[in-house]
Amino acid sequence: MRLATPKDSGLYLSSLPQEETITSNLLPLINLPERYFKSETKLRDPIQVWKILRDNDSDPDGEWLLHNGFIYCFHDLTFEPWNKLCEQKTTKNLRTTDWSNSETPSERHAFVKLLNFCLTQLLYRQGIRYSKLKELYYFKASTDLTDRKVGSKTVFKGYTSKKNESRIAYYRHQALEVQFLQIESKWYLELTPSYYFTQDGFKLSKYYEERLSGIKLLERQNKTHLSHLIMWSKILQQSYLSTVKQQCLQFEDIISQDTIEPYSFLQFGPLVAFEVDFGISDSSWLPLPAKDSEEVNTRQKRLFD
Repeated sequence: MRLATPKDSGLYLSSLPQEETITSNLLPLINLPERYFKSETKLRDPIQVWKILRDNDSDPDGEWLLHNGFIYCFHDLTFEPWNKLCEQKTTKNLRTTDWSNSETPSERHAFVKLLNFCLTQLLYRQGIRYSKLKELYYFKASTDLTDRKVGSKTVFKGYTSKKNESRIAYYRHQALEVQFLQIESKWYLELTPSYYFTQDGFKLSKYYEERLSGIKLLERQNKTHLSHLIMWSKILQQSYLSTVKQQCLQFEDIISQDTIEPYSFLQFGPLVAFEVDFGISDSSWLPLPAKDSEEVNTRQKRLFD
């Protein structure tokens, strides 16, 4: 190839290698309780379990699973009120690693469900709720519907109507879709930042899907997605909880002077990142603005007409 190159072709030097850090949306699960409890039960409906627990405590713990005639729990099932749910002679104290690495589909399914219940408890303590309808977590509205912040991020905000500035058209809540994944025997939580829209802080907005698709298109172009991903990773790592001053599950502000004890059943590490020895310009993969996209489509049509 060197011999065939014309002498007047000039000198070509390849571009210098560009190192880049790729941040993934995977949050490693670095700590779980070493033991879990499993016991047979005569109960078949979660409502029955909740009734027994609420008879003992008005705000009972939710880290339990009723599955195929068994109760699974990270709490010790030999103590009250948990022993009221079980057939005590069948209660087993088992290693969590054996369960998390099980190759039996039903056992793995049960394990992931209990992880999700624990995750709900971790986020609930920080004023975050779960929507079964949309299958995501979202920041609940502030009591007076004023803006709510976590660090420098606004996680709940009302937007006025363009036609009538005295009226709130909708409220936007920061939200998160999640999924537990096992990769090479290690467990991760896959994070997908999103939004939740309501009319009054509670009832879903009539134009939920339109608002969601519109804001996601804008975010892909201005690269705010990564900053939201980092915010959620810090929330899940409980970085906004400081030294314990009181144990409390209900509070009005995410960051307050009276904080709560960090949740212990789940602990996450920092987002998984990769160092690569090459970089790709954002302009090569980010979507084109709407006008540019239309021009490209027009040129393509002319080319093939």
